[in-house]
Amino acid sequence: MNPRELRIGNLFRDRQSGDIIEVVELNENTITFDAGKCLESGWQAEPIALTEKLLPKLGFIWCTGRHGEYYMHEQQELFRVWRHSEGSFGIGRKDLESKDREFNTHWMTLNCKYVHQLQNLFYDITELELYVKEVKNG
Repeated sequence: MNPRELRIGNLFRDRQSGDIIEVVELNENTITFDAGKCLESGWQAEPIALTEKLLPKLGFIWCTGRHGEYYMHEQQELFRVWRHSEGSFGIGRKDLESKDREFNTHWMTLNCKYVHQLQNLFYDITELELYVKEVKNG
């Protein structure tokens, strides 16, 4: 896992303990996480796989529309997530201004695999943090 992909609020898993950790501070050489501990260069972390089981904990609701099934964020209804392939999701934003097309989604990526990637895309699109409602280790 590349530490440069992380931003404050991102979640990752400690490879040794298996604990889920939230990034609370970043600088060039150090990442501080919610337990108040710091991880220096050479840290052992792994990304948390994005799954359909996790999407409701991230605030997404299962929907069925004219063009298939997808997840919509409960507070940001224009932000959409689709199962793209095994182990990856498509992320897009519905465009209400485009009335000339029936299916009017602007795709951001078709290869979102990890929770921190979804958190980063959500922030980039909505300028809001994507919080996990319930996080359990394991």
